[in-house]
Order: sequence, then C-alpha cells, then structure tokens
Amino acid sequence: MSTQVANGAAILIGYGYRLQIETEVPLFPEGADLVAQVRQKPSAADILATLTSAEGHLLREGDHLLTLTIPAAFTTDLSVGSVVLD
Repeated sequence: MSTQVANGAAILIGYGYRLQIETEVPLFPEGADLVAQVRQKPSAADILATLTSAEGHLLREGDHLLTLTIPAAFTTDLSVGSVVLD
C-alpha cells in the first residue's frame, strides 16, 4: 500500500476537529476496527493521540469515506506546527 500526504484544515489547540477523508479505492470495509495515531511527524516516537472507531473518533461512512474526529481534550496537548495521522 502506498502512502500519500494530504493537507487538511488547521487544528486549533483546545478545540475539537473534524475531517472527512475520501478515497478512490475502498479502504474502509464494513465491520473494520479502525485505529489511528496522531504524531508530530512520521518518525516521532511520541503518540499525541490515539483515535479509534470503537470510541467514535473514526466513523466509517462507506467503503470510500471516513469521518475523523479529534475531541477538544486531545488537541490541548498539541503544539503549533503540523501533525501526521497514521
């Protein structure tokens, strides 16, 4: 599987964040348990937040569409700059 970098809207520190991710190929099959980690950069060892479908952070909208939600409580520890989601 290839990796693609895409820019999203800015995450405001202390506020909730929501982003819809749409793919050309079906990456979000029905019944999948999804987990994502937020890091300062791809090589960073520190995990800033863990998002899961079980906790409602990653909502499968279809085989090609995912809604990602980062609660405000998770963004309070972010610093100015950029983050990656893997």
